[in-house]
Amino acid sequence: MQAVLQLALLAVQAMVPPPAPDRPPLWCKVAGFALIGVCGVIAMAFALVAIWLFLTPVIGARLTALAIAVLALLTAMVLALLLRRRPNPAPAPAPPPTAMLAEVERLVRANLAPSLLAALIAGVMAGSSGPDRS
Repeated sequence: MQAVLQLALLAVQAMVPPPAPDRPPLWCKVAGFALIGVCGVIAMAFALVAIWLFLTPVIGARLTALAIAVLALLTAMVLALLLRRRPNPAPAPAPPPTAMLAEVERLVRANLAPSLLAALIAGVMAGSSGPDRS
């Protein structure tokens, strides 16, 4: 009986496609990344202005401009390093249908009587649960 259940499970798994992952639509991703980018640029601009206003009386206008340029360059280098990551590897390919069919054939041949009995019971149940055809 366990072999029949394994056979039925294997047949169902072969017929049912894997569920598609739930992903947000592309426009949602694009809008989200655009909003993140705009907020980041605004935050960076405010931070640079605050640093400029703080450093100007301390070290003078020329050195403040140089410090802001160095800070912007360092920020760009950090962002470039963060964005230079490797993409995720591709998922493993699904087994070919011929391998699953060979396994089903092997299980049916090994358990011929239980398989035929299961097919008979399934046929009787399918025929009796349908609309009345008398």
